[in-house]
Amino acid sequence: MDFEVYLIVGLAFMGLGIMPLASGLYGYYVTLPEIERSQDSINEKAEELGLSEIPGVTFDDQLAQFFTITILMGGSMVIIGMVLLSIALLRRRKSFEEIP
Repeated sequence: MDFEVYLIVGLAFMGLGIMPLASGLYGYYVTLPEIERSQDSINEKAEELGLSEIPGVTFDDQLAQFFTITILMGGSMVIIGMVLLSIALLRRRKSFEEIP
């Protein structure tokens, strides 16, 4: 493959991977604790009212799994993009060294 192809594909992978990585990190470290905190307060109020469980108000691990998968997918895309960019830079350097 040519230098430009590696460069374009590497930049595309990095550009497409940064957004899922950032949103997954934000969701896992900011949104998820807020949801858990609100779930805890709802459960405390329900216990004060004598209710053991409120139907439809539950927190399951599917949201945490979604954020984890998003982080892994975005991180993998960024790593692939970085590898492709390094290959492009090595090919570019090699082409400069061949020119007398």
